[in-house]
Amino acid sequence: MHVKLLRPHTHAGREYPAGAELKTLRPAQAEWLVAVGTAEPTSPEPAPIPHTEPAKAGKKE
Repeated sequence: MHVKLLRPHTHAGREYPAGAELKTLRPAQAEWLVAVGTAEPTSPEPAPIPHTEPAKAGKKE
């Protein structure tokens, strides 16, 4: 689960400012931060969709 901090928070001895996104939390940690009002859940960024060209039909002569 990814969360975005609503206020500053110290995690694993490191200080994070409000607005920071934490992406490596265990689900229980993330749920606790949301429950105490320190963070809000965010969705991970979807993987980009690769651009593919449609197959071109061969020329008829």
